[in-house]
Amino acid sequence: MFPVFNKTYAASTRTWDGGGGDNNWSTCANWSGPDICPVAGDTVQFNATSTKDSTIDSLFGGSVGVVSIASTYSGIITLAETLAVTSTFTQSGGTWDSSNQNLSIASTFTLNNAGAIFKASSGTTVFSGAFSITAGTFTHNSGTVDFSGGSASLNCNGATFNLVNFTGQTATKSIGSTSTCTFPLGSNPTIPSSISLANATLSGSGTLTILATGTAGSNFTVNAGGATLSGFNVLNVSNFTLNGGTIDFTGYTDVTINLILTMLSGTLTAPTGSLHIGRFITAIGGTFIPNNGTVIFSGTDQSIIGNLNFYNFTKLQPVLTRLDLTEALK
Repeated sequence: MFPVFNKTYAASTRTWDGGGGDNNWSTCANWSGPDICPVAGDTVQFNATSTKDSTIDSLFGGSVGVVSIASTYSGIITLAETLAVTSTFTQSGGTWDSSNQNLSIASTFTLNNAGAIFKASSGTTVFSGAFSITAGTFTHNSGTVDFSGGSASLNCNGATFNLVNFTGQTATKSIGSTSTCTFPLGSNPTIPSSISLANATLSGSGTLTILATGTAGSNFTVNAGGATLSGFNVLNVSNFTLNGGTIDFTGYTDVTINLILTMLSGTLTAPTGSLHIGRFITAIGGTFIPNNGTVIFSGTDQSIIGNLNFYNFTKLQPVLTRLDLTEALK
């Protein structure tokens, strides 16, 4: 019998010292250690140790844990191979050029210094955690940004995007809580989980769908601050909550809220077409403007709580239906 030992690898910090004969990440002489290449899980840092340009080349392993670029680094870091950052990415200096290579960042992305330049991929750049730009330049490079992953705050400081999607989203994205975001979503986009908007614009064309499977569905929340939907003519959501601000559906042919419409504060202008409600309306506060449209209740066991005025109201009659107007008629 021989003893079995489980060997674990402790992630290390590797600093770019530029000591190699080229600019490649796969050249170990370019890294501290001395001369040890970073591997998956490691932190790579760039600072005044060397401001030599740097290239993530095809011989590099393709994954690190953390990227940290200090304000004292003034070189250019170029992707020549796909890279996965499995934790945080912080840039305070230099230029990051993703070129045409896909980049994924699993945790918080921070761009926080006026001299820093981040150039996204002309393919796809995936941000799965919080996204924060407080200073610096974000260049979209005519690529796609995918805000994937779980709950996170997205604050863009007015950065411009080419195309945004939420393909791998699994939980609420809070957009524009501290700085402005404008996200072009393209034609007939689908957001698969909850969205909370403050200082944010979602633009596109056709139908905007914000739906998650399950009885609870997803939530589309509009908060005070300047939330805007631009270019769409149909909205299809699980739940809609108005918590301040103004949302105007004039010109929409149809707005479908499959479960619950909740009004806490703010102003909601109904579509000139149809507003479909699948379960309840709960109007605790705010203003509802009927806008010569039709409100259609089409589910079972439905109710209206609060004082609301409608222009046209229709209750479709599926089997075993109930509409409770007790609170609305008080």
